[in-house]
Amino acid sequence: MPSSGSLPKPEFFKNDLIGGIWKVEGELGSGGCGVVYRVASNVVTKSGEKKTIVAAMKAEAIDLDGSYGETLNAEVVVLRRMQWSEHVCRLYAGGRLSPSVNIMIMSMVGRALSWVRKQCPEQKFTLSTAMRIAIQCLHAIQHLHSIGYLHRDVKASNYALGTFPNGLRDVHLLDFGFARAYVKRSADGRMRHRRARRKAPFLGTQRYCSINAHMKLEQGRRDDLWSFLYMIVEMVTGKLPWKSVKGDEAVEMKAQIQG
Repeated sequence: MPSSGSLPKPEFFKNDLIGGIWKVEGELGSGGCGVVYRVASNVVTKSGEKKTIVAAMKAEAIDLDGSYGETLNAEVVVLRRMQWSEHVCRLYAGGRLSPSVNIMIMSMVGRALSWVRKQCPEQKFTLSTAMRIAIQCLHAIQHLHSIGYLHRDVKASNYALGTFPNGLRDVHLLDFGFARAYVKRSADGRMRHRRARRKAPFLGTQRYCSINAHMKLEQGRRDDLWSFLYMIVEMVTGKLPWKSVKGDEAVEMKAQIQG
């Protein structure tokens, strides 16, 4: 099913109140599937202390004709099941705000790893830095796989550092809009792998996706790991061999690496 990228993006204004709790402070950015706003809420802790929570709110338009998939609802499901992991954002709220808008409110993160890499000399990390980052990135993928989901778009721009002052060394996995369950509960109550489709839609980013994704075959856990490997190579070397090529030539270069 196509995404909602061609629908009008939801629009909110400064001081708009969301759910009677969250106040819109401004727009953080926009993408193919919606808009991200900075929101804030005043809460009282268990000790009676007043505290302001600043968060990010993703908003997605709903196609009332049903022609476009609602990626934000799927993202909320995955993020809710991942709240035990230190490598994802905290989920404060998520669901349908109105008949035409879905929202998700989550904790703020810092800069994406892709941005951080490009600020380094020769646009690459030192080997020790790349390996420390890789360990956290791999743990995040492992946590996602452990709840029965694939990410299907692993890349540095979908990882971000935490926020100042205590989270700058923490890595968070983002954007579960392409996530898909690879297991399901069978009639006997046991969890089993879903039957692979003969053809699957292309999902991911060409520079980082696996050969299976290029060939529109069903993706599995190993495909997330191929994307992870390409991402780490780019962190260490500054670029991938197929950065400037497209289509079949990139597939051939990836096939040579796999042997």
